Amino acid sequence: MGVNYGLRQTGPVATVGETRRGNGTHLQWAAVSATPAPTLAGLVSRYGGFREVSAMPILRRELPSPSPVLVISLAEPLSLSRPSGDLSTSAVLVGVGRTATLAAHSGTQTVLEAQLSPLSALRLFGVPASDLTDRVVDLAELWDGAAEVVGRIGAAATWAERFHLLDSVLTVRAQRGRDVDPVLAGAWQQLLSSRGNLSMSALHDQTGWGRKRLADRFREQVGLTPKSMARLVRFHRAVNMLHQPGRRSLAAIASTCGYYDQAHLNREFRELAGGPPGAYLTGMDADPAASGMAGI
Repeated sequence: MGVNYGLRQTGPVATVGETRRGNGTHLQWAAVSATPAPTLAGLVSRYGGFREVSAMPILRRELPSPSPVLVISLAEPLSLSRPSGDLSTSAVLVGVGRTATLAAHSGTQTVLEAQLSPLSALRLFGVPASDLTDRVVDLAELWDGAAEVVGRIGAAATWAERFHLLDSVLTVRAQRGRDVDPVLAGAWQQLLSSRGNLSMSALHDQTGWGRKRLADRFREQVGLTPKSMARLVRFHRAVNMLHQPGRRSLAAIASTCGYYDQAHLNREFRELAGGPPGAYLTGMDADPAASGMAGI
């Protein structure tokens, strides 16, 4: 028997922002973002809706992130690939990890995304975050009734309705889900607040845990060790700064994000993005739709 998710637009709901658009000779796209309901604070960071129509097939490299992402396709199945395996489905959870995700479609796609906290794995999906690390997982493996949820969201007439329906589903899941260790949740929040520049000794002092226990608990409930998660938080901040108007110099970004120097930043981009920052920016400039999605 499937779970009754109560797919109704009741109670506090997502706040929808303005739609951004891009229209070119061979590519048209539109993106809209939304803030989740307050009931999901600490579990869901934001929603995004995106549609694009291209004259040719699209293949993108999605960078590693400290945030899992729930992706629901409203058109053709999603085609995603990571070193752990390939997946073609209508809804997928992209776990935290150090590996990029390749996303492909034939030229037209309409997707809804929810950016999540890594602590959401137990509450929303009933599994430890370590089960999702560096993986793309079919939502049907995690939720009974996933097909019904996807169908209802896909049938909604507007992005606001879709976001509100997902709010309802996630709120029910959160109410029924398992809590993470509050000590661990506090440690993760401290690391996040430091933007990845917190010493490991500070985490040991806060939790009272030894090095191995801290690493093991983080890996289980957050997805990676504290050191690896801090690395991803710093990298994600640097990527976001590259997208901001009036782009700062790479040296300034490196200093602001806590890298030793620009050479250190370059090495991180080569390892996590597959090339130096300049190559990443060239790719983004050549793909305006991806730049539009980056604001989601």
